[in-house]
Amino acid sequence: IDAASFRETLATAESQMSDMWRNAFAALQDATCSATVQLDGDVCIADDGMKLAGFLLMGERPLLGHRFASYVDAADLDTFEHLIEAQTESFQSLPCSINLRDSSGSKVPVQIFHTQFIDIKQRIQHLVGLVEIETDPAIAEEDDERVSASAKVQVRRSRRPKH
Repeated sequence: IDAASFRETLATAESQMSDMWRNAFAALQDATCSATVQLDGDVCIADDGMKLAGFLLMGERPLLGHRFASYVDAADLDTFEHLIEAQTESFQSLPCSINLRDSSGSKVPVQIFHTQFIDIKQRIQHLVGLVEIETDPAIAEEDDERVSASAKVQVRRSRRPKH
């Protein structure tokens, strides 16, 4: 077998393994997350985005090609970008807390889980899982600042549709 054929065979095998791993991770996200979305290497929505649209109360509107960062609260853009950049060196799924903005402009606090994979065309793609969190109203601050990470949170799935 020549070197070019070997590289092609190896790339195909790696891609198939990555695809199997991505499918397993996506199934886990679907089972545990309020919404999931696939992003391309430019962090634009690579699937139809219907789960995200429903989660952000946008109705049934496809979001394919939209920049995911456009739904992240401005105060959390650096945190989100750092999460994406950190993943370029590791395929671990790392969570963090950020706020998204829904269709009315309201903040939606979420725990975001992110991992990346390489698609069949050898391009980096991202899987993002979102779990909406609600802070305990008794400890929420009146000036709409984020509650510290040590505050008690409870997962709330009743308000947002799960697709």
